[in-house]
Amino acid sequence: MTSSTASTRFPCRAALHFALFAASAALVAALVALAGCVPSSQSPGDAPALSPGQTGGEMVDTTGLDPLRPLTQAEVDALPGVLAVTAEGNRAVALVNPETGRPFAYAGVGWAPRALVSAPDGRSVYIANSAGDRYGTGSISVISLADRREVDRIELSPHGGLRGLAMTRSGTFMYVASELGRCVLELNLLSRVVDRVFTLPRGAPSQLALDNTETRLFVTDPVSSTLWAIDLAGGAISEARVGRGPEGLAISPDGLAVWVVNREDGTISLIDPVTLAVQGTLIAGRAPVAVAFTRDGQKALVVVAGESAIAVFGAPSRARLQAIAVALYPSAIAVSTSSDRAFITSSRDGVVQQIDTQTMQVIGSVVVGRDPMGVAWVARR
Repeated sequence: MTSSTASTRFPCRAALHFALFAASAALVAALVALAGCVPSSQSPGDAPALSPGQTGGEMVDTTGLDPLRPLTQAEVDALPGVLAVTAEGNRAVALVNPETGRPFAYAGVGWAPRALVSAPDGRSVYIANSAGDRYGTGSISVISLADRREVDRIELSPHGGLRGLAMTRSGTFMYVASELGRCVLELNLLSRVVDRVFTLPRGAPSQLALDNTETRLFVTDPVSSTLWAIDLAGGAISEARVGRGPEGLAISPDGLAVWVVNREDGTISLIDPVTLAVQGTLIAGRAPVAVAFTRDGQKALVVVAGESAIAVFGAPSRARLQAIAVALYPSAIAVSTSSDRAFITSSRDGVVQQIDTQTMQVIGSVVVGRDPMGVAWVARR
């Protein structure tokens, strides 16, 4: 009886040990997966087989997206540039062929993608995800134009509420506005480490622009209605008072003025980039949110969201020339470096419209997804 009882217990004990081991292994695997440490046999250059509307990385919500017009890599390489548009409601970036005005790929990214900037070599695009990821603070997605998908994601917690982006011409440093941290981060893209943190004296950063020498970084602050100027050599921070609710900004092509659009009071503040003195104030319209200059530097295009229009100003004369009606609630603008074209996103209608900057006429429109909030021109050659 004793022998029989013992022989019955050993298999039960072994089964119990095996079950505990299996459960422990499953728990470890789950924790590793959640930490993002699961090794992958797929290299960045190996894109999986995908269905239309999906290009790897995160799954793409295809609701409201225009059907793809796929391109071969040779066809993409032959383009002078590509248009990249964030579709916040789809958690995706649309890659658009500027010659046909049609998307050829959708890349899934993080939560609430908004601002984006192209690498100088045109091989990748960096996107500020303003929410989600670790602690819900957001992240930076990196899209490869060769793979047409997200190939990397950079966590910046505890800094969060990511807004504007600016990149140096060398592609070594990217500056990131952190609304929650009330600071601007200097991200070293070679080491993937935040080298410096510039904390604002007050308020919160929104959009960024480097001056032509890349020694000074300008930061709009809609909370305190301030334009901050960060000396990138020594780290000193200076300020200029602008209109209420400053949002978008751009350095004039001659480098003699910073154009700051003030959403709340419908104006444009012209600031001397050296002395930070106010050169003048222009009337833009109801709720201006962004500004860009035409390729020849002769005109400034101001996105007036509250009037669903683009206000056109002479850059040297600073005179208002005309207004162009566009789709509802335009939110961002990008200008081609290879042709006389400007591209404007409409957050209400979910489209990007194309404007001929010679005739100042809308010449095309394409559906790019829900709530397109950012647009960038990616120069390919």
